[in-house]
Amino acid sequence: MKTPHPLPRIRRRWTGALPGRRLAALLLLAFSLVLAAGWLLGSEGGLRWAAARLTVASDGALHIEQPAGRLLGPLRADGLRLQLADGRRFDLHGLRLDWRPGALLAGQLEIVGLAIETLELRWPAPPPPPPPPPPP
Repeated sequence: MKTPHPLPRIRRRWTGALPGRRLAALLLLAFSLVLAAGWLLGSEGGLRWAAARLTVASDGALHIEQPAGRLLGPLRADGLRLQLADGRRFDLHGLRLDWRPGALLAGQLEIVGLAIETLELRWPAPPPPPPPPPPP
């Protein structure tokens, strides 16, 4: 009985199509990044997402209540709370901010308008003074 010969392996050369596919994948990735940046910077949903990420990244030390507007400005927040590790706390209510983000490219922070309805600053009570030394 004769053993059948295995079929020869057919080698296909993908080298001609591969650079085109890599280029298409790279362009798709770049387009996706531009869309994501546009959504993040130019929409209220992007602002809310960024505010939620800041709260998580700071372990709750920074909390922005009801953010509205866009990261590119103008933006509003019903409240902003910053709790520092040493016990100091900053509460801002009725925050309105308008700025020019393009100035960051020149290394500057340009604020066009800033309004805060109320600002509360809280410092922890100072520690009690040490007891006087006993008389000799």
